[in-house]
Amino acid sequence: MADSDGMVVDKKKIACRLCRAIIAYSGNTSSMTKTNSVNGGKLSEEDTVVDDEVEAQPESKQLTLSAAYKRTAPFLQNSPRYCSLLRATTNFIFHMMQPLSLVDEPAFRNLLQVAEPRFQLPHCTHITTKVLPEAYSGVRMAVEKQLALASKCTITTDLWTSQHQQRSYMSLTVHFIADDFTLQSKCLQTLEVPQDHDAASLKDVLSSMFSDWKITDKVCGGISDNGSNIVNSFTLLNIDHYPCIAHTLQLAVNKGLKVARVQRIIARCKAIVSHFKRSTKETYKLREKQELLKLPQHMLVQDCVTRWGSTLSMLQRLIEQQTAISAVLVEGKDRHLMLEIGDWEVVEMLVELLKPFQQATTVMGAVRYPTLSTVMPLLYKLLTKTLKITQGDSATSKAVKQEIKKDLDDRYHKPAVERIINMATFLDPRYKELPFLDSYSKREIVDMVEEELISLESDSTNQELRTEEVVDDDLDPPVSKKKKGPISKLIGDLFEGQNSSGSSTCKASKELELYRAEQPVKDLDSDPLTWWKSRQSVYPLLCQLVKAVHCFVATSVPSERLFSSSGNIISSSRSRLTPEHADQLIFLFENKA
Repeated sequence: MADSDGMVVDKKKIACRLCRAIIAYSGNTSSMTKTNSVNGGKLSEEDTVVDDEVEAQPESKQLTLSAAYKRTAPFLQNSPRYCSLLRATTNFIFHMMQPLSLVDEPAFRNLLQVAEPRFQLPHCTHITTKVLPEAYSGVRMAVEKQLALASKCTITTDLWTSQHQQRSYMSLTVHFIADDFTLQSKCLQTLEVPQDHDAASLKDVLSSMFSDWKITDKVCGGISDNGSNIVNSFTLLNIDHYPCIAHTLQLAVNKGLKVARVQRIIARCKAIVSHFKRSTKETYKLREKQELLKLPQHMLVQDCVTRWGSTLSMLQRLIEQQTAISAVLVEGKDRHLMLEIGDWEVVEMLVELLKPFQQATTVMGAVRYPTLSTVMPLLYKLLTKTLKITQGDSATSKAVKQEIKKDLDDRYHKPAVERIINMATFLDPRYKELPFLDSYSKREIVDMVEEELISLESDSTNQELRTEEVVDDDLDPPVSKKKKGPISKLIGDLFEGQNSSGSSTCKASKELELYRAEQPVKDLDSDPLTWWKSRQSVYPLLCQLVKAVHCFVATSVPSERLFSSSGNIISSSRSRLTPEHADQLIFLFENKA
């Protein structure tokens, strides 16, 4: 007969699951022990399974009642096997965003019973009141340990509403540079906010989150969209607000898409897509034309009002399927929907113009490496290259470029924001030479960085002096100081307070000069933190500053990504989920290993 792994054995043989050897079985374990010793003693009792029919042979060596009971008795709830199965089951529910009530579904319980009859799955109440809080507590402790080691951090936050509960929530994500020079992003909390929330109420919610996670003194900036309620709440908390570059690009592009002729053409494109979406017959005709013209069998894309990226996707798909669409409309009664040649030219112009903005949004939405340092060169490229008006541009193209450029020019001019962006760009070894700035602007940024380094060195020196004073005061009995020699008595006062390694200003200048002399990193797709990690001993002051400025992310995408996961967690089958349990489930899903 065949065992569960496909090995063919008879009633007097067993199969070794470790080495796949066929072993003679005669009622004792000599052969099994020999095989186990050959394999280095790696075979455990659970790995060795004797065929059920073989176990009963010979009849004189049947299992005792005690042994038979042990093979069918349920696992004890404190046994390693039970805990392992329960952890695997609940992790599946938490990480796959399944309803907690799944554990009470007969089909799911039957599945586990077939897989392991000795495992008795607890009911939903036990999962909700004990297992979920314990799992949350364990992951939270790990996140708290990481946060405790971070000197500075930034936050991203956003608001969203659960359609199934009609409740508004505020999420908080924190970003910091770990000791191993990796950018860490952790979802900390999701709290319910009042339906009529204003800046004051949001400030209270954020303050509560900061206090709960002990990061009040560590937050050095907040990133969000340009919503006035969140921006004002940051102001009330004395936190500098940094606009999300993705949202900034969206606002600018939307200004360009509001040009009169562009609006009319996009409206006609929407009408074409709606025509095929509404009619199954027309969709079938389009599929036939795609096959006849050997075009990709793609559906048309409907745009979303709040996302300009979906408008770009719609236009790209229309260009791809232009001949098939035209063929269907010409043969039918809806020729009025067809775009004119000039309209198609505008569509093609918009696609080419908006592609760089889409790529920028994708790149800047990353959370595994610093992105704020890329904002300055990105904006320079968009403003001076992508949006540059050329002689071959049509009137519509010029109008769109002017509207987008005008909106982008008004962003990122707040002094505190400019200061961090400038330092982040200079402290990125890929962009350190700042080729897109004039010499005066470069000098200003270098001076700014030097001021920060001098301040860091001064703080470090004062901390060391305070530590030495504490150590001296705590010494018992006190250690007698070395007596001054004749030379020390004569001229020692000239050198009191001298630091053997040079003054703080000298240290800061030396590090800065050495950094400026380094060749810039040519691989623009590399992680700048990897470069800094390899030079911690060379640039101790600069590395402190790097951790403070590179913990800024360029977008609030980390918080916005919670919308999709939160929407799946607080679904129609979880409409009665409490805000506390919603917070725990979102936290576990976002911070899973």
